Amino acid sequence: MNATLPYWPAALRLDQAAAYVGLSVDTFKEVCPIKPIHFTQSTRGHRYLRASLDNWLVSLDQNGPSCIQARRRIGERIGGESEAGRPEYLQLARQVVRLYPGDRRGADQGL
Repeated sequence: MNATLPYWPAALRLDQAAAYVGLSVDTFKEVCPIKPIHFTQSTRGHRYLRASLDNWLVSLDQNGPSCIQARRRIGERIGGESEAGRPEYLQLARQVVRLYPGDRRGADQGL
C-alpha cells in the first residue's frame, strides 16, 4: 500500500472532484453546488477549483469553531481555572516541562 497521500491539482476534473470529497460521481453531481470553471467549450475542459470544494465542505461542518472553543474552556465551566488564573509556579512548571519533555532525571527517585 502506498503511504503517501495523492496529489490533488488546484483544478479538478469531475471524477477527481468527486473522489476528492469522497463521493461517487453521480452523488457529487446531485449534491455539489459548486459550478465548474470552463477552460474550453467542451465538457472535458470543465474543472472544479479545489479551494471552492474545500470552502463548500467547511460550510457543511456542523462542528463549527465555536464548538472547539467551548471544549477548550470546559475546565472553566466546571469550576476550574483558566491558565491565566493559575498560580505562577504552576505556569513556570509547565514551561519547564515544555522545554525539557524528554528529561526524566529524578523520575525513578520520586523527585
